Amino acid sequence: MTKDAIWRDRIVKDPLILAGKPTVKGTRISVELIVELLDGGRSETDIIRMYSHITPEDIRACREYAATGAKLSNVTWADIDAMMDGRRKKKENPEMALATISIQVDEEAAKAYTEVSPQERRKIECLLRLRLQDLTLRPRRSLKAVMDEIGQQAEARGLTPELLESLLDDE
Repeated sequence: MTKDAIWRDRIVKDPLILAGKPTVKGTRISVELIVELLDGGRSETDIIRMYSHITPEDIRACREYAATGAKLSNVTWADIDAMMDGRRKKKENPEMALATISIQVDEEAAKAYTEVSPQERRKIECLLRLRLQDLTLRPRRSLKAVMDEIGQQAEARGLTPELLESLLDDE
């Protein structure tokens, strides 16, 4: 079985599940979530503990799917190309200075990165910049704010505290 066959058997896109994001087959767990957990330092064992219906093969399929460069979220390769084109046009007067950072990746990822063309490397670097910006610039909401919003939406739909209590007491 080829690498493609591994992720093709385990990763699906269904417009009715998570708005068509790639997910682990038979779940509502997105490839993006698994990759974010791995990138955040979680081990496969941690992820399997958190999501008992996920297998090591599912995690490997998520990694392999992500490595294809397929769309995991709202950023596409076309977006990256456009961003790169914009940077090329601004080269005489760049708005933002770039800094170099080092990140640790597994040997397989490092090897894959060193074997791609310079253009593909720039795309990967651009994608990482976008992802880092997304993670650091996105406003974080507290759990209380999220719960308050959910409560307001429930009330707007007619769920009162009394109705909720009666539903919970109705066994």
